[in-house]
Amino acid sequence: MNKKMTTPEVAALMGRWRALAARCLKSGGGATLSSRLRHALLVLFIALTLTSVPAPDPAAALTPAAKTVGLFLNESEAFDGYTLFNKKRGKTIYLIDNQGRVVRKWELDAHILFARLLENGNLLTTIEEYPDRDPDRDPNRSVQEIDWNGNIVSDCTQGSPHHDFLKMPNGNVLLLSRQRKTPEEVIAAGANPEFIGDKGLVAPHIVEARITGPASCEIVWEWSAWDHLIQDFDPGKANYGVVAERPELIDLNFRLAEAATLDNSADWIHSNGIDYNPELDQVMLSPRHFSEVWIIDHSTTTAEAAGSGGGNSGMGGDLLYRWGNPRAYRAGTADDQQLFWQHNPHWIPPGLAGAGNILIFNNGPEFPDLRRGYSSVEEIVPPVDGANYRLDPGVAYAPAEPVWTYTAATPSDFYTRFISGAQRLPNGNTLICYGARGTIFEVTPAGKTVWKYVNPMTSNGPVRQGELAGRGGGPANHVYRAYRYAPDHPGLQGLDLTPGEPIELYSTVRPTRTKTMSVSDWVSGPLGGARPIIRSDWEVYLVEDSLIYKKEQCTPDDAEPRFFLHLDPVDVNDLPSHRKQYGFDNLDFAFRDHGLIEGKVCIARRELPDYAIAAIRTGQFVPGEGQIWNGSFTYNSLSDK
Repeated sequence: MNKKMTTPEVAALMGRWRALAARCLKSGGGATLSSRLRHALLVLFIALTLTSVPAPDPAAALTPAAKTVGLFLNESEAFDGYTLFNKKRGKTIYLIDNQGRVVRKWELDAHILFARLLENGNLLTTIEEYPDRDPDRDPNRSVQEIDWNGNIVSDCTQGSPHHDFLKMPNGNVLLLSRQRKTPEEVIAAGANPEFIGDKGLVAPHIVEARITGPASCEIVWEWSAWDHLIQDFDPGKANYGVVAERPELIDLNFRLAEAATLDNSADWIHSNGIDYNPELDQVMLSPRHFSEVWIIDHSTTTAEAAGSGGGNSGMGGDLLYRWGNPRAYRAGTADDQQLFWQHNPHWIPPGLAGAGNILIFNNGPEFPDLRRGYSSVEEIVPPVDGANYRLDPGVAYAPAEPVWTYTAATPSDFYTRFISGAQRLPNGNTLICYGARGTIFEVTPAGKTVWKYVNPMTSNGPVRQGELAGRGGGPANHVYRAYRYAPDHPGLQGLDLTPGEPIELYSTVRPTRTKTMSVSDWVSGPLGGARPIIRSDWEVYLVEDSLIYKKEQCTPDDAEPRFFLHLDPVDVNDLPSHRKQYGFDNLDFAFRDHGLIEGKVCIARRELPDYAIAAIRTGQFVPGEGQIWNGSFTYNSLSDK
């Protein structure tokens, strides 16, 4: 395999050829070379010299201010290694070096959430496919192990894997799943019926599966949150009790009222992360909507995990520890809350700074009526006491505050309400995945940024340097999670890690983006004095042949969730042939393709078809999580839009 030569190697080679050429081009020992031979040697010298000089790096010639994607910063304090990441729900996984060059990529046939590099050099990842566009239906998912060459080693479909997964020391796979409970089951468990919809609830479910074949696995241990509930709403139920006296149990009615304000009220806990500690034999869980971290005992049998006894802790499957929001167990107020819709809580591994502590990406919002407005990374020291955790009666679990926190100098400059994560590195720095912005950066303990990279892979493929991506105004480049691996990682030994080209494309002409109408043009023109047909999180206007969406005090996060737009026709026969069976038209769209942000005002325009419309239903949703807001407009017909 050809290898690009370093600058010192090129200089040494040129020196040797100059010396050889000098000897050959002069007479020596009475012998004289023919002019044809001298000419041939000169041609050979020039050709070898030119082909040995590495091509100029187009990224190196650009200042950070001129870049939109790829590597922005790589200082000497950065930890030198290889970063594994992919666009969220993309189909390509990348391993890049600290210069932003691809050393390996895996192209798969299915959508990927994120991947982990195993010690055997394989990848562990989840793949998912959505059979339809219903945001309330689970996609088809499985956990796959993939070798260095992209071949599927194993495929496990036990449970309904989502959000997180890992390989355990015993070779089994630990995955996050969920169990659906009918409205009848939920009410029978003591839930307030006022907040229970026709979809019931989904409860966190953790599964340990043993791989039994290339396409098979079996459950060997499991835990369900549904087995550890308490409620103080219905005294006639067996799990009725005083919530404040049982912090090891989960309050069934906590957050039901708030969850009911969202369309995805069934997912009232919304677990989004797991981790395993082999030394403690414990599992960590991230219940996002509770804004907490939970820890449970894994040393139990499955039967013990369903009860309150057994295991190293003697507590069965009850919660050993919880932190972040003491309101969830009646031990504090809103002022005591420290986590807000967190992601990726995990124990810092042995051998690293802060080993045994818990590192958490703290997103910042909670529910739409309560926003902190900025993100942070928190490191806490849990009050470990053998196989249990210290707790004084009547107070919240320690610690009172994190031992380390990262925020931006201006906190609101670092904010993402969903996805993201963090990783402690061997040099003591922390790698942060700023998911919604598709940005991965490394900070020192003092908070200095020493490495920064923006994902160039978007929903439309890799962009050219100079083109916008993600929150900058281009196609989405979300990164769910990223990991940095040391050069001596066992999974990288003996493999070809020769760097190639960066992911982003380069051209001599920097593209420009033009807009036919500015936000101020819309506000002062067609929308001036107009009345919206829908008022919700966004105002929706009907202007000639288009729907115009407007939001004031708008941030990029407000514009990020996908818009749904469903149209009921006066005559179903007017629909495109592939939509007639459904009875309505689907014009879902992304803001990045149809919108503008100017100051704090967002405007999006969606042209309507030319058939007569009976009703409009629209709003925003997050696939797999549900609707954020919705509104509708009904009229007899509209043929002169």
